[in-house]
Amino acid sequence: MDKLKRNFWNTIHDMGKVSINLLSDKNIESYEVNDDMVLVINVPRAKREQKPVYINNV
Repeated sequence: MDKLKRNFWNTIHDMGKVSINLLSDKNIESYEVNDDMVLVINVPRAKREQKPVYINNV
């Protein structure tokens, strides 16, 4: 799970992948479900001045 979180944060901080990072640690939670780990990411709505948000420059 730590490797998955680390890869996620590396990607989300890459301006070539995401135009603005709206997330913080409080937006990510992990749960154990049936002996598997599930990562839940709650993405907040971007403020007017932060829009538009692009992924992969699209």
